[in-house]
Amino acid sequence: MENQNNGVNPQEYYNPNTPQQPQYQQPMQQGAYQQPQYQQPVQQDAYQQPQYQQPMQQGAYQQPQYQQPVQQGAYQQPQYQQPVQQGAYQQPQGYSENVATKKKKRTTPLIIVAVLLVIAIISGISSSLSKGPEKKFYGEWTSKIDVTDSFMQGAEEVEKYINGVTFDLTLNYTFKEDGTYTLVVDREAYEETIENMYPTLATGMLAYVRDQYSYLSAYTDEEIIETIEENTGESYEDYIRSIFSDSLDYDNFADMFNSEGNYKADKEKLWLSAGYEYNVDETSYYIYEINSDNEITLKEYYENNIIVPDEPVMTLNKD
Repeated sequence: MENQNNGVNPQEYYNPNTPQQPQYQQPMQQGAYQQPQYQQPVQQDAYQQPQYQQPMQQGAYQQPQYQQPVQQGAYQQPQYQQPVQQGAYQQPQGYSENVATKKKKRTTPLIIVAVLLVIAIISGISSSLSKGPEKKFYGEWTSKIDVTDSFMQGAEEVEKYINGVTFDLTLNYTFKEDGTYTLVVDREAYEETIENMYPTLATGMLAYVRDQYSYLSAYTDEEIIETIEENTGESYEDYIRSIFSDSLDYDNFADMFNSEGNYKADKEKLWLSAGYEYNVDETSYYIYEINSDNEITLKEYYENNIIVPDEPVMTLNKD
């Protein structure tokens, strides 16, 4: 048979140094590029198509291997059938666990709020019970009392001339939950009372002067008043005001009634101390009666456990 090699030397054709088409059946030297061999192993450090079957070194990136074991600490696709070592990351087991966790996050605050609410209610009840009868007095109260008799003390000489005078006081009480109280004479009501008294005082004092000086019987009231105004340089009514200004001044008079301090109450007695620095005196107290939620009557006052006579009865009305 005729040799048909087209002039090509067989030795040259098979010379390994001659470029030729890559052979998929022959191995390549380390580091040389070759078509990936899916059937043959690749030497270490050679580039190869990522193998999903090989492990990934800790810290190095490579495609996870589902079939081969992973060293401790290396990332791997969770295996639902195999146990996971303690401390290793694993996929949560199903959505039921997440739902349970979410339920806990929703219900836990509700439970805490409910518990705190119960505690607050119980504390409030306990606090109210511990305060006792004092809570009946909490708030602001007003009382009007007639102190005309007190006003006339020491003025017996002129009392019959001004017997038409009435002297009422409006007292403002405030009882606080901390066990303290204040008592203040209402200034506006006081000044109104005094203003209404002056006409009666002016008439009564003119009658008193006539009786004291018999020679004045020869003069009329108008003549006497005119003479007083000429001598004082002011109206007769203003003259009367100046006579009583000091004794009827609000600050001077109200100080006899204004007070503050501590208080205590039981079912029938009310104790008031004369100052915050003092405790209540157990032997000095009012006997009170509750007429309604908005009205309390202080009926009697005792000092050293002895009733004080002629003490005015006070009815407290809640604002």
